[in-house]
Amino acid sequence: MGVQAKRLKADGKVSPKDIQALRGSLASDQVGLFITTGVFTLGATKDAKKAGMRPVWLINGQKLAQLVCELELPSLNVKAAHHLVFDVG
Repeated sequence: MGVQAKRLKADGKVSPKDIQALRGSLASDQVGLFITTGVFTLGATKDAKKAGMRPVWLINGQKLAQLVCELELPSLNVKAAHHLVFDVG
């Protein structure tokens, strides 16, 4: 599995170009995972699921925050949090 993470502002967008770059770096037997604190454009989402291409799984900022809460990561102290705000300064 090839993984790419992008730290963006909450309204920052990952484009199809970003998905294609990740896919281009994958070995022929790998799938991709793209994680961002921002969001994926509609084009990026479609590109990640494109038929005949290696799949790229997507985790946006909202899903990332949900996973952090569900996993109750102790170092982040967000056990009771319902919403996370990412400070990307």
